[in-house]
Amino acid sequence: MQVLLPIDKELDGFERELQMVLEQANLAGYALMGFKFRESSSSVLHEIDALVILEPGIFVCLEAKNYRGKWTGSINEKWFCNDHEINAVGANPYEQVQKYCFVIRERLKRLFVEETKFFVNSFTVVPDQADIEIKSAVVDQFQPGGRTISICHLSSIVKVLGKIRAGDEVAKKVRTIGIENIVSELIDIPVERLQNHRQIILEPEKKSISSDLKEQNKTEEPNKVIDSKDKASKEQEKENSKPNSGNQNPIAHGVASQKPKLKKWAIGLGLGATLAVLYMAAQTVQFLVKPKINAESITIGSLGSPKEQADLEEYLSKELISANYFNFIQGKKPKILVDGDKTITYQEGRNRMAAKEWDIAFTLSPVNSIFAKDNGYTFAAAMFPKSKNYQSGLFVRADSPIRSLADIKPTTTVALGGVNSASSFYMPVFDLYGKRLTVDMGNRGPKIIEMVKTGQVEVGAAAIGDSIRADDTELRILQISRDIPSAGVYLSPTLTASDQEVIRGTLLRAPQEIQDKTNYGAGKEPDYTEFRKIIDRTESVLLCSDLTQNPVNLFCPSDFKSTSIAGKINGMVTNPNDLVLNVISSNQNYRISVSNSILKEVTENIAFKDLQGKLIEVKLPSESIQNKGGYFTANVTQPSQITLN
Repeated sequence: MQVLLPIDKELDGFERELQMVLEQANLAGYALMGFKFRESSSSVLHEIDALVILEPGIFVCLEAKNYRGKWTGSINEKWFCNDHEINAVGANPYEQVQKYCFVIRERLKRLFVEETKFFVNSFTVVPDQADIEIKSAVVDQFQPGGRTISICHLSSIVKVLGKIRAGDEVAKKVRTIGIENIVSELIDIPVERLQNHRQIILEPEKKSISSDLKEQNKTEEPNKVIDSKDKASKEQEKENSKPNSGNQNPIAHGVASQKPKLKKWAIGLGLGATLAVLYMAAQTVQFLVKPKINAESITIGSLGSPKEQADLEEYLSKELISANYFNFIQGKKPKILVDGDKTITYQEGRNRMAAKEWDIAFTLSPVNSIFAKDNGYTFAAAMFPKSKNYQSGLFVRADSPIRSLADIKPTTTVALGGVNSASSFYMPVFDLYGKRLTVDMGNRGPKIIEMVKTGQVEVGAAAIGDSIRADDTELRILQISRDIPSAGVYLSPTLTASDQEVIRGTLLRAPQEIQDKTNYGAGKEPDYTEFRKIIDRTESVLLCSDLTQNPVNLFCPSDFKSTSIAGKINGMVTNPNDLVLNVISSNQNYRISVSNSILKEVTENIAFKDLQGKLIEVKLPSESIQNKGGYFTANVTQPSQITLN
């Protein structure tokens, strides 16, 4: 690999170590180290430790961080090494290198046609002595995805770079352009000067590819500029060569000889001032017409794949500007972040909305849509707008002896989803109300399909059309549920009313392909009135039945009563298998026992020590609350019984 540096640029410390490793790498391409790149829409410059450009079309930003020790943190918070904050542009090195990727992606768009999908990947490069415990980080390997926290130890970076593959379309385009031309365009250096040079001069001696393309359409103006300079130079030489015949006063002659220079200097100053005024006028016009928000950052929350949000993230980054004019002029734009993926549970999504961590919530489930509404979120757009409703199905293998719901016995195992899934939990439990059966809970749709097909369970529940395909001859549907209303996109109550309106409008003005990829669009907010009744019936079953003890009764006794305890956590006791929370509610002391597995699902992103002082609501069967003389005890059996605020 050929490493290029700006003239007189000498690296030291850990960056020098990275330079030596890249210079010895047996990879075809370039590493541009220490160059500054300007944002496409502002004058802000970003110095990137290393921009790696490899054959046949691989682009990677590297950010070197020389911190040795234990690294901790997560995607949306500051990072620490041995309790010392890791310096970064933004909240953390991940946010810093993602910004660099965006800047380079914008620069490369000059060369790639809009239809060509290319990626700029990123790594935070760390010393081998760094112990990485960053939440959700991928270490010493390449994993595609716009929201992947990629960290690589110095000794592994070359190996990892060598495993990245370029798409066929990108490779073809790069071969057409030429990798040297791409490097030349990025740093404004002639192609011929790239050969056999470790250091290169930053003042360009050639026009870039993009300027050459402009000159194909307009060739007269550049020639005029060159001719006027040559003419002025020749006239000045001619003036200087004239004999000093008319003026014998050397001082007076000296002053006179300076007048043309002063005149040119004044003209240049005036031209510069004019250009500055025009630039500020253009910036002001852009400020007036662009959608503006007061929030400094916006977090898009989703239970889907981060790839579905990548284009929307980029679109909002381009469209939204700061409502503060001075921030806008300085190039300070609102940060757009994506949080969540398919691995987090529905309950965790509810927890993050309860904590107002998501500014734009793609709820995915009508259960979470209702939760968002109940927590002050405002409807912005419909999810899956092409289908206002969908259905859940109870299904078996095609060769199963079970012909109807009447054939389901206490020994029949039914695979259900998580307790906040509309299609794989709420609707099937509602349809199976009154039965006694064996349950296998907490599964996602594809997993349930697999469990039925492989005979692990006899009956499954999932969404029809999404998980259950009509053309799947291996399965047979026993029952189709009533209509389930679609989910929605909701905006956090922490956003100002004006920000909500701007964001809503910007979302609905997004290109149709972005809306389709992110599964949202214009539409009315669904009416959840009837579905709320189904939720109430199902949640009553969760209170009166212990779903961890098979077989399970999907019904409640006629005399069943429930109690809601709302208060503040004031102390806790950790046991091997559970945690006992001390809750003060209405001047009463409750000791609520919660198993570690349930607590982990409910508090996925909260450390146990941070539970102290939090508000909690616990729904319990009244008969399960025991008076121990001075305090009450009770056990939580389902994650849905707990709500943290």
